[in-house]
Amino acid sequence: MCLGRSLSQKTLQRIGSHYSPLSGRYTAPGISTLHYIFKKAKVEQAEKILAAWMAEQVDVDAIAMDGKTMRGSYNRDLDAHGKQRDEPARQQLSTVDLKSRAVVGQVGYSGKKDEAEGAALREELEPLEPGTTVLADALHTSRETGQRIEDLGLYYIFQAKGNQPNMFQTLSEYSWPNPELREVDMGHGRIETRWVTCSAEIDADLAEPWLDFPGVRFAVRVRRRAVFKKTGEQREETAYYITNLPPKLIARKKLSYLIRRYWGAVENGVHYVRDVALGRGCVPCAHRGAAAHDGGHGESGHLDPAAAGSREHQAHHQPAAAQGEGHRDSAGTAGLNGRRHSKSRSGS
Repeated sequence: MCLGRSLSQKTLQRIGSHYSPLSGRYTAPGISTLHYIFKKAKVEQAEKILAAWMAEQVDVDAIAMDGKTMRGSYNRDLDAHGKQRDEPARQQLSTVDLKSRAVVGQVGYSGKKDEAEGAALREELEPLEPGTTVLADALHTSRETGQRIEDLGLYYIFQAKGNQPNMFQTLSEYSWPNPELREVDMGHGRIETRWVTCSAEIDADLAEPWLDFPGVRFAVRVRRRAVFKKTGEQREETAYYITNLPPKLIARKKLSYLIRRYWGAVENGVHYVRDVALGRGCVPCAHRGAAAHDGGHGESGHLDPAAAGSREHQAHHQPAAAQGEGHRDSAGTAGLNGRRHSKSRSGS
């Protein structure tokens, strides 16, 4: 493997590689050896070990959590009785450190998206250190998830959209105070201007606070205007967020940074790298089974590079530094269960 050949002699010695007396050098394990190891490895145990190791390499202060559907993992073939199967697609939730864009955790799930992904996210919250800030899209702006984050001593920044109509209407009709933080960025052929406004602190002790959500302390409005230099076209949008960050940690510039970093880490640092930079396509629709539904894990629960695709596993198993940079960004990954993804949510 390219990864093995790029390792230094000192590293090969540390990982117990074979020493050749004839050449006087340590030799990297071949693909057949790695294939054998991955087939014998227990998926959950390996993922926990890698996730714990990755978490030790980065100082996790704020994380982004987002799910992704495996394109081609739907099974609508005919069963033994001639009826069409309509099994749910396999999906995966990634936990990404915002600063390093390293994937420090991931878990697979299937079922109805909002319920299954919400349950997966709450499960992944357990190992986080108290005081960590969790960013997630509007799908997770639910009272159950907000309360769980509160109980664990974590902070959240959630986006409010149409799935919370009362909250969205309240935020859109709120009299936002001045002044606003104004930021201007130029790049990718456009000039983007953002105005960030933070509400007054929400008094949770009131019988009927103006915004009712577990632990919420502040609301945030972000207005964006993009001017495309080539055509002069303008696009404007307004996004609303809620957070339980305490007053001492509230700063409009920090909030703007975290919100922008969320989509950069998830869309560019994870989804784009997996789909484009690593050249991952659709999960093969033929011969569905272990490859489509277990993300490359056989029925025995062992890793199976033959089922998932050796190229995908080779790339997915590399540490962050070895994955290299894609067309936009690069990202580390903490799991062995390489899965092909392409369909992702867009965000603000």
